Amino acid sequence: MARQEIDLGTRPSGVGGDTPRSAMIKLNAMTAELYQGDALAKASGWGASAPISMNPTDSADALPPINGLFMFGNGGVSLPSSYVFIIQTVSGAGGGHVRQIAFDLLSEREWSRQYAQGTVAKPWQSGIYGELDIDAALMVRRRLKIFNPYTYVANIDDVSPAQVQGYGYVSLNTAGTLPSGYAYGVVNTVLNPGDQVFQDFVGLTGLAGATQNAYRRTGYGTTETRWGPWRLVMDSASALQPVNDGERSGLMDLTMTNGNAAVWRYKNGKVVMHIWTGTSVMLQPGDIITQVVALPVKVVDPRFAVCEVNFQPTISYDHYGINTKWVNADGSSVGFSCRNGATAQQFTNFKVQVVGAWK
Repeated sequence: MARQEIDLGTRPSGVGGDTPRSAMIKLNAMTAELYQGDALAKASGWGASAPISMNPTDSADALPPINGLFMFGNGGVSLPSSYVFIIQTVSGAGGGHVRQIAFDLLSEREWSRQYAQGTVAKPWQSGIYGELDIDAALMVRRRLKIFNPYTYVANIDDVSPAQVQGYGYVSLNTAGTLPSGYAYGVVNTVLNPGDQVFQDFVGLTGLAGATQNAYRRTGYGTTETRWGPWRLVMDSASALQPVNDGERSGLMDLTMTNGNAAVWRYKNGKVVMHIWTGTSVMLQPGDIITQVVALPVKVVDPRFAVCEVNFQPTISYDHYGINTKWVNADGSSVGFSCRNGATAQQFTNFKVQVVGAWK
């Protein structure tokens, strides 16, 4: 409590200064001002042993319009976490702006927001401080636009510092060499300008329920020959795409022909053909037949092609069987001969397997 002084009579003046009585009056007045300032600071949470304590029904959107330190120790409304300190600064009693910074009482997490007085408070934004839970980490990633395609690529072949680093969209307006058959896509670029560069590309077609092919390539230097070719990334679908010499070629494919031939082609040039001839012949004792079977895919080098023939006798297994088989020189057909034994019978289910090269 401030001291009380009686100030009566005329105060001395001159070079002698204040008397003890008038000096005490001034000291008392200044002490009163200090008491008032300290009380105001404590009322706003500053300088006190604890911040202003808020109730669980209180909202951070409606704190008193003062510069103060608040504590929600048992939950509240419009909080970034259930238990927080909130530092609030305001630019004026009304019509100004409110800045709030919240600190989690149980961790090192931090949030902030700013809004105009009298308007709807904006959402809390997580700061990159301390440990982040998954929701906060995802929010930070969205704010930083990490791993999000954020712009269109002007030239996919560009290796200058102007190139879009990371993910970007490819469109009809994108210059450069795209994987065959695609006008739209997403490309991921890792670039050291003028040196090494790497790109992943996934095609986009606008078709619902479809997963498009992925490609990759690398490059080096700044000349026109810096880029290598796009290479298809093999997965369970792209590996079974039609085999050809293009960049969209799969590893293997299967073709059925006329319901009686199956052809497996491989990227390395190997081909396997299974042909069911449907042939059924009656052979007398000791008879020999010779047959030629056309191939659905021509073998490019018969020297490295082989064939196998299977059949089924109807009465006796005591026979000579297939005694000759060959691949014709033009690679378009194979032939075989079959000799019966001592019992007249029918032979059925002639099947031919050919292994060779299709390219």
